[in-house]
Amino acid sequence: MSNPLTIEIDASQLEGVLATVAQVLDKDNVLDEAASIILNHTRARYLQELNPDSQPWIPSQAAITRRRAGGTGTLFDTGALWRSIQEPSGHPDSERIIAAGAYSAKGVEYGQFHQYGTKYLPIREFMGVADSDIELFEASIMNKVAEALGVG
Repeated sequence: MSNPLTIEIDASQLEGVLATVAQVLDKDNVLDEAASIILNHTRARYLQELNPDSQPWIPSQAAITRRRAGGTGTLFDTGALWRSIQEPSGHPDSERIIAAGAYSAKGVEYGQFHQYGTKYLPIREFMGVADSDIELFEASIMNKVAEALGVG
């Protein structure tokens, strides 16, 4: 008669890896990562005077004049609109990513006129989420998961 086969598995390392993956995929961490990427890209495009699709804004006459004198560019007279672009807070989790693409221009009421244009102002869209933002976010999360799994 043969002896029964016994197999022992030490899952302690697996539990640690799974806990790390769970932390990477935690809803708050994922939403924070998305908001951070969108915020950073929004600010970078603003400085480059580009809309979310990386199309250049129509330069303002004031900026053309300022630049000749060594000054700032379009939508950057005082810097108030630039400083107002900040990560949203106080939104329910389900709205955080959506809100990240529509940053509140706190204290700068004229921001909406540049974002959407008026009869006298061309559209100079500075807020929004680009496809490249989403692709970078997805790649970032996948890289973090791969790193947690030890395959990245």
